[in-house]
Amino acid sequence: MRQKRSRQRVAQEQVRPRLAPRRKSPSRRGRRRMAPLLKRLLWIVAAAMLVFGVLLYPFESHVVPAWSVQVVDEGDRPVPGIDVQQEWGQFGADDMIWADSRVTGADGRVFFPERVVQAPLGPRALKYFLTSGIQPVSGENKQVPSSHLFVCRQGKTGEITWEQGKGQPQERMLLHKGFCRYSQQGA
Repeated sequence: MRQKRSRQRVAQEQVRPRLAPRRKSPSRRGRRRMAPLLKRLLWIVAAAMLVFGVLLYPFESHVVPAWSVQVVDEGDRPVPGIDVQQEWGQFGADDMIWADSRVTGADGRVFFPERVVQAPLGPRALKYFLTSGIQPVSGENKQVPSSHLFVCRQGKTGEITWEQGKGQPQERMLLHKGFCRYSQQGA
């Protein structure tokens, strides 16, 4: 029986045409190694894209709280129909400053809504780390969100300021005679 099988093999080998030598294909073991490397690379790329996406997504920062102010004159009487200017932001050479103007009502009150600024986290964090250095910035050089309200009208002026971390904004602004530093005419 063994002879019969071996004769069949010899016959089959003689019938088969000679083919070009086979190219070496990666072994199964080699292919298995490629798959984890490719998966790892894809995970790294996906994680990097996620991190960059988070760093570039414009998050909202609550810069200034809602602010209600009553404008009064030197006799402590409400001043109706007067323009009150608000400027807010993180004041500094490179930072944006926003402004708004509202008119007081019959009771001398004016309301400014909460101020929200959208900015990406990445540039904010980079700027913080580059400007703070090893030791954190403090005192006059520290730039924190702040706002101020001012009035310039007919030789009278008034101003109040709010800075983050220093409590709630003032609720009364006193108009007094004086030069307005925010107006070109000084009035």
